[in-house]
Amino acid sequence: MPSQGADWVLATKYKEMTGITPMTVHNRRRAGIWLDGTHCGVVGRHLYVNVKEADQWIKNQLHQLRQA
Repeated sequence: MPSQGADWVLATKYKEMTGITPMTVHNRRRAGIWLDGTHCGVVGRHLYVNVKEADQWIKNQLHQLRQA
């Protein structure tokens, strides 16, 4: 992901960037895996993703897999 740019993007833009669908983002929110205000959020019925926080979450998941 680019190091420059916005921290928050629409979930549709996030899908273009990563392939992770808005439905996956919603499911992670509902399950409490991604937290509103940290990894994602809804403003005016639009779903946003914090690219930096989502990227860090993925890095953490990969790190946990390596330790297992």
